[in-house]
Amino acid sequence: MATADSQDLIKDKEANGVVVYKNNRKHPLPYGTKTIVKDAYRAKSVVSVHIPASVTTIESGAFADCTLLRHVSYGGTVEKWLSVSRASDWDTGAMYLAVECADGVVEKKSDGYITYADGHCEEIPYGIVSIAREACYKNVDMRSVVIPDSVKLIGVSAFAWSGLTDIRIPDSVTYISKEAFSRCYDLQSISLPAAIDYIGTQVFAECKNLQAITIPGSVTEIRPAAFYLCTSLKRISIPGTVKKICERAFASCYGLVSVGIMNGVRFIEDFAFHNCIALKTVTIPGSMDVVGAGAFFGCTALESISFSEGIIRVNPSTFEACTTLTKVKLPRTLKTIGKRAFARCRALKVIEYAGTQEEWDKIPKGEDWRLYTNPFEVICKGDMVKQKKGTSKKSSTKRS
Repeated sequence: MATADSQDLIKDKEANGVVVYKNNRKHPLPYGTKTIVKDAYRAKSVVSVHIPASVTTIESGAFADCTLLRHVSYGGTVEKWLSVSRASDWDTGAMYLAVECADGVVEKKSDGYITYADGHCEEIPYGIVSIAREACYKNVDMRSVVIPDSVKLIGVSAFAWSGLTDIRIPDSVTYISKEAFSRCYDLQSISLPAAIDYIGTQVFAECKNLQAITIPGSVTEIRPAAFYLCTSLKRISIPGTVKKICERAFASCYGLVSVGIMNGVRFIEDFAFHNCIALKTVTIPGSMDVVGAGAFFGCTALESISFSEGIIRVNPSTFEACTTLTKVKLPRTLKTIGKRAFARCRALKVIEYAGTQEEWDKIPKGEDWRLYTNPFEVICKGDMVKQKKGTSKKSSTKRS
């Protein structure tokens, strides 16, 4: 083996095992090394390597195709590691997952993200692209955090169970992983970035002091249990860019009084607003295709519900146990009412249907669709229109 004659050009070392390609699979470089040269370890049987803090440059292909490389450590801080000049292909094909720095972990993902992980991360260095899984998990002493606008991704449970009270997420962030802020019990407000595609599963679940949040117009989906048990959340406006509100997205938000669902939303999935006991009124836009089973089950303060033309089905138990619901407006496009859809709606007095009595009678209604309700009126507006046009129809009202 050839021996490099300068610590600026480290390739291999014969005598002391500092760098041995085949026989010794651990590779500590001596402190003082400044450059790891082009193709220094390319396709070698490197399993572990320590890079000293003195290194300032890693050249093209230095660790490329090291398919056995599993561990890389660095003697300096995360911030210093990020300042090291590294060729874009210095580690192409290398199989390591992380660089362990003196004060945190920087992960190398397959897509080139670098990740910050440190339990004391109130000040995240600029240059970090991704905040690691559980980076600040259970950091109950952390009240605030500054996320630099270099960050693009926030990892799974990154701030879960932490002591955060408020946070601003910069617009550079395009992906927030599931449970990222779940169970941040002191979190009161959060500013979401303008470019995220969706709000992930349980991202804010059980943030019991969260009072307000604005959903940006870039969001197309609110994933399961995203705001589950956010008991202090009072109002939410869901823009028309959101196509799907997934199951239990706002379930058990006990303080939720008002929900604005804009035209454009197409699906409310099962139990999306289950047990929102303070919710009083909801308007379902005409863009809506399906309201899921149990979507508003147990919303005991709900007084009225109005469906715009377009909805074709009310699923099983959609409004079951809405005990103060008095009035429902249903569109002419409605084709099916599922079983127990309005069961236990004891205060129901009027269903106002946009079609005719004949059309209403033809709509299939599931078993026990109005179980344990008191007698109520079905007013068929289509018949009223006919009367105004001079038909001989005498009545548009039917007791149920």
